[in-house]
Amino acid sequence: MAFFRRKKQTVQEAPEEAHEPPVTLVLAFGEAIDADALAPLFSALPEYAEIAVNGDAGSVATPEDKHFSVCPDTGRYGGRYVARADARSAFSASGAETLFGFLQHAEEDLVFYGENEKAGSREDPLARVFNGERPLPAHCAARRELASTGCKGKYAETFAPLLFAESAASISAYLADGEPAEPAGEEELLSLVSYFNGVKPALAAERYRFAFRHITEELLKYYAREAINGQSERLRALDESLKKENMALWVAAAENSPLGFVKTLRKRGYDLPFYLKAALRVHGVLKK
Repeated sequence: MAFFRRKKQTVQEAPEEAHEPPVTLVLAFGEAIDADALAPLFSALPEYAEIAVNGDAGSVATPEDKHFSVCPDTGRYGGRYVARADARSAFSASGAETLFGFLQHAEEDLVFYGENEKAGSREDPLARVFNGERPLPAHCAARRELASTGCKGKYAETFAPLLFAESAASISAYLADGEPAEPAGEEELLSLVSYFNGVKPALAAERYRFAFRHITEELLKYYAREAINGQSERLRALDESLKKENMALWVAAAENSPLGFVKTLRKRGYDLPFYLKAALRVHGVLKK
């Protein structure tokens, strides 16, 4: 007679439903995190948002009544849109609600925010940016595919996604009243030039011209700032590296420099005469 042992029946738990994060919020901060300052931001974030932290992810406390995922910022994001914020800023609760509410239903590749335009405007502002009719937006929320570009620093938020975006919208949501972005340094600028070298074969003609013009302007701001401050060795280092990386940009910097100051720099061992330094201070090249 054979005996058979009946297997114990166990109740299987239903797997938790996976949710695509509607937004990835990339937070950058220094040594200290002000939980009170972040509260308006977190209260406005939609359910299942992803928070990517450029710092100690374990020190970011999120509200218990919402489902958020917190992870280190690796440059790979799960949200449909990616927005960036400096955690040292004072955030606007109403601005955050407007922005994140808009992103949950948006279809554009980019959403410019912090703009003095009618909230919810569906006007596509890309052509005006490429034509130089309006400045580069200060802040963008970009679709995930455009946000993970390999470009670093401040250029990852606005400049790089613009090059491949097909549509955009502007809203007058002010997320934070933070300090102006720090001027780009030598390493960041050379990284931008290297990024441009890699993507330029894929750019349409208008976007190539836009990118080339914008990078030239960024380089001129660096040349002017360091020349006024008498930083000859920094100028020499950047100028020599730029010549190796992209000769066309190296030539354009000289040809487009106000008062021909870059040509003068190169002729005089990267040291400007006093009268040219004074002229650059009032010319406005640093304010563009």
